Amino acid sequence: MVDYLTHYYVKGTPPFRSLSTLPDDEALKLMRALYAETLFGERFKDPLHYLHQRPGW
Repeated sequence: MVDYLTHYYVKGTPPFRSLSTLPDDEALKLMRALYAETLFGERFKDPLHYLHQRPGW
Protein backbone atom coordinates (compact mmCIF):
# COMPACT_ATOMS: atom_id res chain seq x y z
CA MET A 1 0.00 0.00 0.00
CA VAL A 2 1.24 3.49 -0.82
CA ASP A 3 1.67 5.77 2.18
CA TYR A 4 2.11 8.96 0.15
CA LEU A 5 2.32 10.24 -3.39
CA THR A 6 4.65 12.92 -4.72
CA HIS A 7 3.69 14.94 -7.79
CA TYR A 8 5.95 17.68 -9.15
CA TYR A 9 4.53 20.52 -11.21
CA VAL A 10 5.48 24.05 -12.22
CA LYS A 11 4.51 26.69 -9.67
CA GLY A 12 1.50 28.68 -10.84
CA THR A 13 0.09 25.84 -12.95
CA PRO A 14 -2.61 23.37 -11.94
CA PRO A 15 -1.37 20.01 -10.62
CA PHE A 16 -2.25 16.57 -12.00
CA ARG A 17 -2.55 17.55 -15.63
CA SER A 18 -1.98 14.85 -18.23
CA LEU A 19 -0.30 14.93 -21.62
CA SER A 20 -2.90 12.41 -22.73
CA THR A 21 -5.65 15.02 -22.52
CA LEU A 22 -3.88 17.42 -24.89
CA PRO A 23 -4.03 17.40 -28.68
CA ASP A 24 -0.81 15.94 -30.13
CA ASP A 25 0.61 19.27 -31.30
CA GLU A 26 0.12 20.86 -27.86
CA ALA A 27 1.60 17.84 -26.07
CA LEU A 28 4.68 17.90 -28.32
CA LYS A 29 5.14 21.64 -27.79
CA LEU A 30 4.89 21.23 -24.02
CA MET A 31 7.34 18.30 -23.95
CA ARG A 32 9.88 20.26 -26.00
CA ALA A 33 9.64 23.12 -23.49
CA LEU A 34 9.94 20.74 -20.52
CA TYR A 35 13.00 19.08 -22.05
CA ALA A 36 14.75 22.42 -22.36
CA GLU A 37 13.69 23.88 -19.01
CA THR A 38 13.76 21.11 -16.40
CA LEU A 39 16.08 18.55 -14.89
CA PHE A 40 13.49 15.79 -15.27
CA GLY A 41 12.88 16.73 -18.91
CA GLU A 42 15.36 14.16 -20.25
CA ARG A 43 12.48 11.74 -20.85
CA PHE A 44 11.12 14.28 -23.35
CA LYS A 45 14.28 14.30 -25.46
CA ASP A 46 12.31 12.48 -28.17
CA PRO A 47 8.74 13.67 -27.45
CA LEU A 48 7.06 11.73 -30.25
CA HIS A 49 8.63 8.47 -29.06
CA TYR A 50 7.60 9.28 -25.48
CA LEU A 51 3.98 9.86 -26.51
CA HIS A 52 3.83 6.60 -28.43
CA GLN A 53 5.19 4.65 -25.44
CA ARG A 54 2.50 5.94 -23.07
CA PRO A 55 -0.29 3.52 -22.15
CA GLY A 56 -3.52 4.21 -23.98
CA TRP A 57 -1.86 5.82 -26.99
